[in-house]
Order: sequence, then structure tokens, then C-alpha cells
Amino acid sequence: MSAHVAVVAGAGGALGQATALTLAASGLTAGVGLSNVSLDQLRHAAAGTGIVCVQNLFHLADRRSAPVLQECLSRGIAFVPSCSTSTWDPRCG
Repeated sequence: MSAHVAVVAGAGGALGQATALTLAASGLTAGVGLSNVSLDQLRHAAAGTGIVCVQNLFHLADRRSAPVLQECLSRGIAFVPSCSTSTWDPRCG
């Protein structure tokens, strides 16, 4: 069986936290990934399940997710920085 990660996007979640937790608990996913979350949302989710990765907007021109990155580092959670084309800035690289 291949491992999959259930992704919860933002506060409402594309999948929904309850569904992601159910999938993880049943062994159908290797973990839960989050996208576009605040530090408080990350801490809340990490208290309830094993978060394996977080993807947030983060680049040279926008470092507002630095606290989320630091929390991920301290918890051993992968952080995937993104530079959305809808918010693209030439400094993204």
C-alpha cells in the first residue's frame, strides 16, 4: 500500500481536520499535512495528531510565516515554502 498524506488547507480545510484525523487514525494516510496555517492553527492541529508537513507562503519578500517555520523546526515537521503566482513578487526568484 502506498503512503499518502491527507492535506488540510487553512482553518476550514479542504479536507477538514476531523476527516484528516480519521484517515490518519485508520492508517489510510502516512500523516497529515497543513497548508496556509497560522502558528495557533499549527499548534492546535499538532496537539491532536502527527503533522508531517506544512506549506505556507514564504519567500524573500514575504516572511510572515517565520514563526510557523520556527515551530516546524522545533517539532521536526517539514516546512515547504511557497511563492504563489497570484501573489508573485520578482524577489521570489
